[in-house]
Amino acid sequence: RDDLPREQIAWFHYRLGELELRSSNLDAADRAFHGGLERNPDDIRILGGLARVASARHDWKAAIAYGEKATAVQLDPTTLGTVSLAYAAIGDTAQAASYARAMSVSALKQPGVIHRAWGLFLLDHGTRDDRETVLHRAREELKVRKDVYGHDLMAWALYRNGRLSEAKREMRLALSQHTQDRMLIEHAFAIGVVAE
Repeated sequence: RDDLPREQIAWFHYRLGELELRSSNLDAADRAFHGGLERNPDDIRILGGLARVASARHDWKAAIAYGEKATAVQLDPTTLGTVSLAYAAIGDTAQAASYARAMSVSALKQPGVIHRAWGLFLLDHGTRDDRETVLHRAREELKVRKDVYGHDLMAWALYRNGRLSEAKREMRLALSQHTQDRMLIEHAFAIGVVAE
């Protein structure tokens, strides 16, 4: 449609890119994100998406370039985490730690429930205090919002805090709807629960 603002058209491309990325369709995600950039060249969400595509391809320099362009405009915890991982992959531990700290501060200062992707990053790359905070906030969220990804976050938080038997129970709940998502399968495998 010609009557929509370019930001809104770019948002549709962004959402499509996110869906493709979640399904590990990297080429399709890349096309969707680039289609969005054609409409809105400085869209930080799309730049962050391109950073995640580059990271999934292990193109660390591109992940850093896209991520730094996005975070120069606005600090997004997901993009900060992606850049942190990219710097770690190329061996720049100082930059990796700096971006991880920025991600932790940015994610944990948000009020209310924790964004699930940010929580997962902190569980894998944060401090012990970060892991305990994510566990507490995931538990609080499950009181009001019980869904597959909430149970997955809770399972991973329990697992990363050394509570394996509880993590297995939560992971079974996360898998109960047979959602086809690579991340759920990877978490289930790590926790020791077989996905059916």
